[in-house]
Amino acid sequence: MSGRYIPLEKGFLEKGRVILDNTSTLEPGLTCWAGPGDPGRDERRSLPLGGVKQMVLDRSQIEAIIPHRDPFLLLDRVVELVPGEYAVAEKDIVHTMDVFRGHFPGHPVFPGVLQLEALAQTGAVAVLSQPEAEGKIILFGGVDKVRFRRQVVPGDTLRLEMRMIKSRGPVGKAEGKAYVDGRLVCSGTITFAVADAS
Repeated sequence: MSGRYIPLEKGFLEKGRVILDNTSTLEPGLTCWAGPGDPGRDERRSLPLGGVKQMVLDRSQIEAIIPHRDPFLLLDRVVELVPGEYAVAEKDIVHTMDVFRGHFPGHPVFPGVLQLEALAQTGAVAVLSQPEAEGKIILFGGVDKVRFRRQVVPGDTLRLEMRMIKSRGPVGKAEGKAYVDGRLVCSGTITFAVADAS
């Protein structure tokens, strides 16, 4: 295992995984480990299943996994990742985003369809970060039970959580939730297909 150890005091335990509560102080690409191999493990509660590896990825590292690029890359960083299982990413909503020139002049609101796309990109990171998916792309197959609960506006940071719930061959299904300041703003289930890029 490479990377430096990050003490668990920088996060807290929730449902058996470490949540980094101040990712802005961590270096991109830094790993956090709780479980076997953690030098301070005996002083802390160990996690189930031998520990969960956490990663912090910046935009360039995200671009190495998924094919999206500006202006349509809607993730600023990934703060949690278990390849093939789940990912948590963040998107800072800033007033200079081009979408606000038309949605809506004088009352900027980040569109719900882009919230859904940001969730899909988060899921794509989880799926395409697996070694066997290298060089592939991920496509929408469908969306179900989508709900938008409140407006997302400049100054907000979207926390995007995607968890894989079903997979058969190249087709899978994931459950997504987006939050601002701990409040749910968007949720839904996305069906996707993994395909060759050519």
